[in-house]
Amino acid sequence: EIEPAIRDERRRCHTVSLHLSTMADHHRIRRIAERQHGLVARTQADAEGLTKRALERAVERGWIERLSPRVLRINGSVRNEHQVAMAAVLDTKGGVVALESAAALWGTRGFRLEPVHVLTTRRPHRGTAHLGIVHSSTSISDDDRTVVDGIPVTTPLRTLLDLAGRLRPKRTESLCDDLWRRGLLRLEDLHALVADLPRRGG
Repeated sequence: EIEPAIRDERRRCHTVSLHLSTMADHHRIRRIAERQHGLVARTQADAEGLTKRALERAVERGWIERLSPRVLRINGSVRNEHQVAMAAVLDTKGGVVALESAAALWGTRGFRLEPVHVLTTRRPHRGTAHLGIVHSSTSISDDDRTVVDGIPVTTPLRTLLDLAGRLRPKRTESLCDDLWRRGLLRLEDLHALVADLPRRGG
């Protein structure tokens, strides 16, 4: 029979080992979240080798909270519109902020970031709730994507293209003027867009 002192020592070693493992998991989560406005996608946690139990422990200890089955938030991180936008993107596969939300992220007056519109090449699953309003497109390429403040977003040109069919002509013209005036659009890009319009799908 194992002596009580040895049994107690083994128990303490197990507790210390579990604590160190939990702390290491927490640090790995935080490293990812620092680049993403305090957020981590579940797929990113999986890629880091974090088990379901490790995430459950982090939730139990109050280190993280689940915003959705696919997105985790570091407790204590700053809650703001950019975090909301990043959460909506991470809640989809390959999504980017788009439409009115993209115009707002590019700093255009008269547009609101929330509710966050997200564009993805994958059609959202019916009946699945998301953190943003998800739209799908078969014609979004890498050239249509960029990053603003760490948040994936459609380029100014793609944003203009997507909104052109949703806005009144006068507002579309105002948006185009604003983006061009601030150096976010080039005349050659606009010419190429007009020439390419008949070949583009939605």
